[in-house]
Amino acid sequence: LVGLLYGSFYRLSSHLQQYAPQDEVSSEQSALEGIDVSHYQGTVEWPVIAESFQFAFLKATEGNEYVDPRFQANVKGVQGTDLLFGAYHFFSPQTDALSQAQHFLDNTRMHRFSLPPVLDVEVAPDKNVEQFTDAVQQWMDEVKKSTGCTPVIYSNKSFWERYLKDHFSDYPVWISDYTSNEENIAAIPWTFWQFSDQVQVKGISGPVDQSRYRGSEEALKTLGSCQV
Repeated sequence: LVGLLYGSFYRLSSHLQQYAPQDEVSSEQSALEGIDVSHYQGTVEWPVIAESFQFAFLKATEGNEYVDPRFQANVKGVQGTDLLFGAYHFFSPQTDALSQAQHFLDNTRMHRFSLPPVLDVEVAPDKNVEQFTDAVQQWMDEVKKSTGCTPVIYSNKSFWERYLKDHFSDYPVWISDYTSNEENIAAIPWTFWQFSDQVQVKGISGPVDQSRYRGSEEALKTLGSCQV
């Protein structure tokens, strides 16, 4: 029932290959850029953001108890714009993966998103790597089963290369590497590239992360089309 309810808030999906960039479009040629926010950004003027950006990701949850205090306000604000948007969960390697997945689902299933869920993985495991990657896979599998969406996996370049690349390259990858040189991440099959965490934009009082989508607007919309 949870899967049906939550999955109904997403639109029709296609084969996993559609989650990789479909167009031969370099990030420099793509005009599709977005931000990701949490409570650290405070009050966001979403109509102003929508004048300059095409998508946004909102922090929803972390671990199996924490809910970002600005999540609901950010969802409400972004819904009144043309921005494509999705929610992300910050993964805690010390906490049971299935309870984290359920926590994320419990706090997001009442909303309709236009981009798939994101798992933010950047805290090193305190146990062996195989157990860690198994736990990440459990979260991805549970959220996909409940939502019908193949989640995006987010990490920074060094963490990706050390822990994740051998296991999750078939997922949509959102890579963080704060550089203006796209060649630095050429070997990573990225869908999104977070290239700065210090961007100053109208509508937000302090710095914010900025990312680029590698592909067309049509492909980005397809990325957020899901089914149970």
